[in-house]
Amino acid sequence: QDADEFSFNLKTEIISSRALRKHRNRQGETIPGILDTKFNNALNETQANIFLTTPDTLYNILTGKYWGNDNFSQPMDRAQSNLLASVDYIVFDEFHMYDISMETSILNMCSILHHNEGRQLPIVFSSATTDDEFKQRLSNVSNNDIVEVDDDHSIAEDGETICGEIELEILLGRQWNGPEVFQRTNRDAILDAVSTGEKLTAIFESVKRTSNILDDIRQDIPDVEGIWAYKTGIDSNDIPVDQAPLVIGTRTISVGIDFDTQNLFFESYRARDFLQKLGRVGRDASGQTSKATCYTSEYA
Repeated sequence: QDADEFSFNLKTEIISSRALRKHRNRQGETIPGILDTKFNNALNETQANIFLTTPDTLYNILTGKYWGNDNFSQPMDRAQSNLLASVDYIVFDEFHMYDISMETSILNMCSILHHNEGRQLPIVFSSATTDDEFKQRLSNVSNNDIVEVDDDHSIAEDGETICGEIELEILLGRQWNGPEVFQRTNRDAILDAVSTGEKLTAIFESVKRTSNILDDIRQDIPDVEGIWAYKTGIDSNDIPVDQAPLVIGTRTISVGIDFDTQNLFFESYRARDFLQKLGRVGRDASGQTSKATCYTSEYA
């Protein structure tokens, strides 16, 4: 959409384990061959290329996990050289959402890239809620200085209020039980969403438990099928989240998707994750007080 609006030539491709396996099964190519083709095409094409991937997949590429020693003697060197030759920079978006294991993986990747004998690849970390401790750990593994860039261009000169007042309630319970508590305590609100279009959003942690609660709500209130949007990371329907009175999903809908809701139930067990999910509510409140309910554990 941005490419159309601003008239620039852009090609976007998804590189994930699932997409690579589908491509392999469909075309009969090896995963190393698929990656080599993608990187070589990006290097030779005049249009801009954006590869959308995950930290896990990128780590597997940089450490040569998709290549075997029987293919060539030093798979990691080849994987890095192909990537470094075809990509101008890497962006980790919403990096405050990464847990400690993912953060460790990313720091390892940064160390691999910055100690590579080839071209130094710039790495960009993008977030609206930066983490000073992570930046310190990042500087410890980097050969270069860390440069912070404030996004002043997206802020109006006179400032802009993007969130109204929020009435916040904290519910304590056993970890991962958020979906069950939501269904038990919000049946009337779900019925209001069906009958009057009153907006209600729920964001949970577990994909499996979220899928189970979707099935339970379908059986209890069949009329939700026409008005809700759901995205679990595995299963979703075609109704856009910004057009549905009732939205249910996992953290998939708490990152990178802007929509308005004045009633949010969310599950969270980490401070950075809490702030990210709370930021979904009251974005266009127009003076109204929005409601947010956070389900968490007393040990979180």
